[in-house]
Amino acid sequence: MAIGNSSRGQKMVGVDTTSFTPKIAPPKTMTKDGKKLWIQLVESIPNENLCPSDMPILEVYCETMITFRKAKQHVESEGEVIIAKSTGNQVMNPWTTVMINAGGKITSLSVKLRLSPSSRMKTDLTKGQQSPTTPTTKLGKLIAR
Repeated sequence: MAIGNSSRGQKMVGVDTTSFTPKIAPPKTMTKDGKKLWIQLVESIPNENLCPSDMPILEVYCETMITFRKAKQHVESEGEVIIAKSTGNQVMNPWTTVMINAGGKITSLSVKLRLSPSSRMKTDLTKGQQSPTTPTTKLGKLIAR
């Protein structure tokens, strides 16, 4: 049970950070799908991995993931190469570029939010603990599947 100061610099006196996850509402400006993803992530991220300064990063992560998924659907239905209407030549589907760019941003943001396996491993090592072999959080259980 982790009680005391969180590793993120905010005092969490008397709060069991291993089992308590705050219900942080998504920003009202987010899309409907972005809000759904936000809620799923907030419920699965351990409390000690979130602080108020992470909220803008989490917002961008969620909206970028939605953009990635939409672009992926277009690429799957239209193909990576399409015929340009103006020239009749084969060109890369613009949605492929959107998907690639969003994927890169997601990867970068996942490290900042400690959502990637490597960033979680670094966090565990800095605490002097081994990574658990059995997932203990909802996020860990989702990734382990």
